Amino acid sequence: DYNGAVAMLVEQCRECSSVLFDVMSVIWVRLRDSKGLHWKHGFQALQILRNLLYHGPLSAIAEATDGMDKIRIMKFYNDNMRSQICTQIRQVASQVYNLLVDRAKLYAIRRFCINQRRMSRKQEKRVRRV
Repeated sequence: DYNGAVAMLVEQCRECSSVLFDVMSVIWVRLRDSKGLHWKHGFQALQILRNLLYHGPLSAIAEATDGMDKIRIMKFYNDNMRSQICTQIRQVASQVYNLLVDRAKLYAIRRFCINQRRMSRKQEKRVRRV
């Protein structure tokens, strides 16, 4: 389950800063390794980074800001693969880059995500009581 695995990864990053450091290191390696048949490495790394920005600790924003040059490069990703793949990678890279540049938008999205998690926890508690 991809969503469950990403949620667990984000939760672990919140609890221990060394996990966040390791995850960010892997993300930067995967972005560099995203040429040719390894295009999925970069695509998935950007998706995980976006989820960390939405749901992870505040330190994830600082870590991502340190690698903005790598994200900017991915905005212009072009390989001899299908153009649809390149477009998807460029779109996710642009989303992540724009979030890092527009902090007000990023913090608004983070607040929305926090409220959604609170609401889902309240509903889970209600269901358990019944």
